[in-house]
Order: sequence, then structure tokens, then C-alpha cells
Amino acid sequence: VGHDERQRRAADVLLNHIAISPTRLSRLTDIEFTAPDAALAARVTNTWSSSFIQMTLERRFQATAYARTFLESRLDQLRRKLEESERQLVAYASEQQIINLLAQSGQGENHTVVRSIVADDLAALNGQLSQATADRVQAEAHYNQARGAGGDQTEALANIAINQLREKRAELAAEYQRLMVQFEPGYPAAKAVQSQITQLDKSIAREEGRVSSSIAADYRSALQRERGLQSRVDALKSGLLDLRRRSIQYAICQREVDTNRQLYDGLLQRYKEVGIAGGVGVNNVSVVDAADVPERPSSPRLGLNLALGVLAGIALGVLVVLILEQSDESIADPAEVNRLLGVPLIGSVPMTVSQTPMDALQDRKSEL
Repeated sequence: VGHDERQRRAADVLLNHIAISPTRLSRLTDIEFTAPDAALAARVTNTWSSSFIQMTLERRFQATAYARTFLESRLDQLRRKLEESERQLVAYASEQQIINLLAQSGQGENHTVVRSIVADDLAALNGQLSQATADRVQAEAHYNQARGAGGDQTEALANIAINQLREKRAELAAEYQRLMVQFEPGYPAAKAVQSQITQLDKSIAREEGRVSSSIAADYRSALQRERGLQSRVDALKSGLLDLRRRSIQYAICQREVDTNRQLYDGLLQRYKEVGIAGGVGVNNVSVVDAADVPERPSSPRLGLNLALGVLAGIALGVLVVLILEQSDESIADPAEVNRLLGVPLIGSVPMTVSQTPMDALQDRKSEL
């Protein structure tokens, strides 16, 4: 006998002796196996339930095998497509010299925005230009004030060195006036004081000229700085506009990369979920009560069999009597002659079994 034939016979034996009985109003199922050996019956029952649980798990795992194979193929395609789009993006950015920086947007820890170096430089220079313009306006106002009527004196009053020189000149002028009260201008002491006053006037004039030159130099420096920054800002604006024109194709490539990455990440997450669902050992079928070796045989049941035998014998006897009664066509009652045959009864002759008719007639105790 071949292996397949032995398996078929074993399967027939199992199917002929196994009994699966679902319990009503519950999700329980009883498994029974009938065998001459009690230990064999318990072992087959437990093996049947464990094999069913294992088969359920394998069926669930096999159900996800096709999905895993399909997802693996799609993941490989999307991975190659993502890599190709990323290479195109990097190549275009290198060709067009587009450099972007990533920065947190404040909408979330993982959310980033792209900034260009040109835009950052332009923003920084705009801030510097605003400050330079404010400094130039202040220096220009200071310069115009110094050039106006009395402007030099006003600035000079704010200069400490000039104030000290003027205070000293005022003291010498007072000393000279005091000497003029007593002496002539040609007096040596008066001439010396006058000489000092003249030197102080020259020093004051030089200091006032230096202050005016400093104010003009500050104004020219502020104006030059403002113009330089304005020129750089204009150049950066032109560069930014050109960058934006060149960034149109870059944005298209970037969107393609982002789309491919989202598709790849979503499909990869789905692949992981399918793998976990197929590989996890959780089943909705479990053994509530394992089969134990029975202490007594389930069959034959002597009491039940005897009772069934007695009942069957009685029923069979009654059936035989009824059949014999129905099959007997003889007339047992003289009253039935007229009913069955339609003729009147003349008389009845008793039947003798142990005696001859003559002996029965001679016997006084005989029915004849």
C-alpha cells in the first residue's frame, strides 16, 4: 500500500470516528473521537484541536503572502522612482546653482520650510539698509544744521574742548580789560594777554573747523554706506528674481520627489502592517478544556442496551401477534358466520384432538 493510500485510509478512519458538535447559544464546540484505546482517543482529540488552530494561523499567514509579494514589487518600483527623481533634483540644483536651507517653521517639530541663501542675504541687507538710511538721515540733518546760520556755534557749544578754550579766553579777556583800566595797550603785560587771546581765537577757529569737517565726513560716510548697501540690495533683488525663475523647474522636481517619498513611505508602512498582521500569533480559536483520558468506556452501555432490547422484544412480539391475527382467516366465533358468510348458523361441532369422534360421543364429559 502506497503512502497516499495509507493517508486516505487514515483520513477515513478519523472522519468516521470523529464527532464535531457545536454548543447552541455559545461559541463553543465539542470534539469527540471514538477509539478502543482511551489514551489514543484523548491524544487524537487534542491533536485535532491543536492542528486546527495551527491550520487557521497558517491560512491567515498565507492570505497575506500575496499582498506582501505585491507590496514588495511596488516598493521596489517606487524606490527606484524616488531615487531617480532625487538624482534629477540634485543635478538641476547643481546645474542652476540653487542652494536651499532647511529651517523649523514653528508649526511643528517635524515641519520644515526651505529658504534660499539669496533670500536670507537680502533680508539681512534690508535690515542693514534700513539702519544705514536712518543713520544717513540723522547725519544729513546734523550736517545741514551745522551749515546753517549759527550752526558752527551750536556744534561748538556741544564740544568740550572748544568750551574749555572759550572759558579760558573769557578769563583772559577779563584780565585784559582789567589791565586796560590801569595801563595802555602797549603795556607789556597787556600785550602778552592780548597775544594769548589771539592764539586762543586761532585754536577755537581750528577746533570749530575740525568739528565741521567731522560732521561733513560723517554725513559723507553714512551716505556712501547707504548707497553701497542699496546697490547690493538691488543686485540681490535681481538675483532673487532670477533665482525664482530658475526655481520653477526646481519646485516641480521637488514636488515630484515629495510625492514619490510620500507614496513610498505610505506603502512601506502598509507593508509593515501586513507583515505584522500575517506574522503575529494571535488567533480567535483556542482550547477551553483539553481532552482527558476517559475513566470508563463510552460504549457499550449495558443498562441502556438491555432496556432497549426488552422494549424491542415487546414491540416485536406485539407486531407478530398483530400480523398473525390479521393473516388468520378462520372463524373463531359462531356469531361471525352469519356476518361473514351471510347464511344462518345451523349448529357447531366441537373439534376433538385427543379422541376420535366415536369415542367422544361415548364419553359423557366430552363436549360432543
